[in-house]
Amino acid sequence: MYRGRDHRVPKHLRTTLKHLVTATLYCVLLSIPALAGAADKEKEPEQEGEKSYQLPSVVVTADKSSKDVQKTPIAMTVFTEQDLEDNNIKTIRDALARVPSLMQVEDIGGNTKLSFRGALSSTGTETSPLVMYIDGVPVDSYSFLDANLLNIERIEVLRGAQSSIYGKNAFGGVVNIISKKPDNELQGKAFADAGTEESYGFGGVVSGPIVEDKLFFSLAGSHAHSSGFMDHPNSSDSNLERNVRLKGQMRLLPTDESELNLHMDYTAKRDGFIPYALGKSASLESPAADSDYRDEDIVNMALHGAVDFEHLTFKSITTYRNDIMKSSLDTKPIYGPAVGGLSNYHDVSSEYTQELRLQSREDKENSFNWLAGLYGGYRDFDRKEFNLVMGGVEITDYPYQEKTLDFAPFAQVEIPLAEAFTLTGGLRWQYVKRNASLHYELFQVPQYEVNPSDSWSEWLPRLVLSYDISDEHMIYAGVNKSFLPGGYNRQNTVSTVKYTYDSQTAWNYELGAKTSWLDKRLNANLTLFYSKYKDMQVRQWDAIAVSTFAENAGAATAYGAELDLDMQISSELRAMAAVGYTHAKYDDFISKSFAGTDVDYSGKKVENTPNYTGNVSLVYRHGSGLMAQLGAQYAGKMYWAADNIDSRDPVITANAKVGYEAESFDVYLYSTNLFDERYANAYGGANLDIVIMAPPREVGLQFNYRW
Repeated sequence: MYRGRDHRVPKHLRTTLKHLVTATLYCVLLSIPALAGAADKEKEPEQEGEKSYQLPSVVVTADKSSKDVQKTPIAMTVFTEQDLEDNNIKTIRDALARVPSLMQVEDIGGNTKLSFRGALSSTGTETSPLVMYIDGVPVDSYSFLDANLLNIERIEVLRGAQSSIYGKNAFGGVVNIISKKPDNELQGKAFADAGTEESYGFGGVVSGPIVEDKLFFSLAGSHAHSSGFMDHPNSSDSNLERNVRLKGQMRLLPTDESELNLHMDYTAKRDGFIPYALGKSASLESPAADSDYRDEDIVNMALHGAVDFEHLTFKSITTYRNDIMKSSLDTKPIYGPAVGGLSNYHDVSSEYTQELRLQSREDKENSFNWLAGLYGGYRDFDRKEFNLVMGGVEITDYPYQEKTLDFAPFAQVEIPLAEAFTLTGGLRWQYVKRNASLHYELFQVPQYEVNPSDSWSEWLPRLVLSYDISDEHMIYAGVNKSFLPGGYNRQNTVSTVKYTYDSQTAWNYELGAKTSWLDKRLNANLTLFYSKYKDMQVRQWDAIAVSTFAENAGAATAYGAELDLDMQISSELRAMAAVGYTHAKYDDFISKSFAGTDVDYSGKKVENTPNYTGNVSLVYRHGSGLMAQLGAQYAGKMYWAADNIDSRDPVITANAKVGYEAESFDVYLYSTNLFDERYANAYGGANLDIVIMAPPREVGLQFNYRW
């Protein structure tokens, strides 16, 4: 564990090495357009083995039907199982860090908030702008941004609003996490790793048939531990991280025309609290107390069923999710012993969903593809405890309970038009009803209790026109409406007059091109986007309650561009890069200052949203078994708050991996944050003068064994 000594490479050498890595990757990117230009010349006769240099074809289910990613008119980032291993992606946060135009920040509660194309996590409903689906189980709360990545086939990140197909909270995009299906081959994998900060992990996966051709299974499990990277004078493990993950799947093929898949996973996380330091400067010294902790238990279950009839397919997806989170933070090191105390949370959430869908068969030629379905969901969220305890006395408590009912019919059709045009039209009617119970207790004496009930509904259309210039090149233009339903402020006092705030909507426009060059050795995709937000749910300050609340006090405009490049330079070398530009500003935002006076933020940049983001990765794999990977990520300057006063400078981090791969085993040496950059993932602002630190450099060894 880091104990205050600086073991980093000297600054001048670190800077030189960082520039060298950046320049090397940059030169590779510069060479790609020149190579692509060769595709316009007359093709040379193919040499023997030339096709082996092509990029692998990736099939996705972004539109709830199987289609090649280059034929899908949606901006997407896709991680295959090989991509996850090559780039040492262990968590869903590692994957999201490689998505252009996406930024992740932490808060003092240990939650991860997202900013994507100018769309922010909602403070009031505590939802993220990207809905995550874990084998069909929806997760939209920023309190539980975690996923079990054992035995994953691929991760699909759909960039841009997807409300007509995926529903109410997909106002920024969708993350689909899809597990591998077991089959007739009995196979397994064991893995282990160890690294700095006293970190280690181990686990395994096994899958195969129970009854050949009929019934299959997969089981997976892992354990990970890290002593943490912060130096705590009051504790040896306040930044401790531990988790246990279990995962299972049963797959049944009752007939040649039907299939059932049962998915189950469980995650237990037992962590110290957030890696915070006092002040604005990046530091690994923290005053965190020994009593700080955050425990989470997450259960996901999903039952997928499909039956093929002569001309259509019936699908059913039933899901259940249960989240339990308990945490405690001693705020005396932050506010001082006279004001600080123990801030305790205890959240319990249960959610059930059911989707029924009819759609055209994918394995038959159709004059047009279509789908129609019904979606229903019920969530019970119970904040059993949210209190402040000082000197053993409970000062305040804000228990909160909310029951949410969702209902949505939806449909989509793809109609081929003349001369390689395809028109895709979708429509969803989303209905959301919420009943809540809000309490406020002062010195354990109830001050008020309100039980608001309200509903919100919206028609969500989608229209996309695509044109296949050739088999390798497609352009498309689309428009859709997104929707974030309203809700209730979960932390209220008598000073907050308005308990309910209304829904947020946006019209989103996208123009894109998906192209393949050099006999499918290079994919180059470009996306232009524009979004106009109405009744934006923004964070306001309650000076009497000394807390934030949400209301409809803003409008915003966001536009930008994203470029994705993927090139198989040779049979041994592959280069991938993504760059995003986002311009996001508030059109109308009247907020409250710390003193409670009105402050106009209109014209200010949207917080946590850098203008430029990007990443690049080179993967080299030799026939002898040698493997090497080198990557870098960039995030430009961004502001921590809507007042645009405090900001973070641009950050560049690098990662590397080198190893040997044999038929049945692999061994690797890896490093994340290679040059040990010290930077913050969040800043509390004037009323909370702390930073939340990003992890420093980690170096470790990995070992895999397959059978």
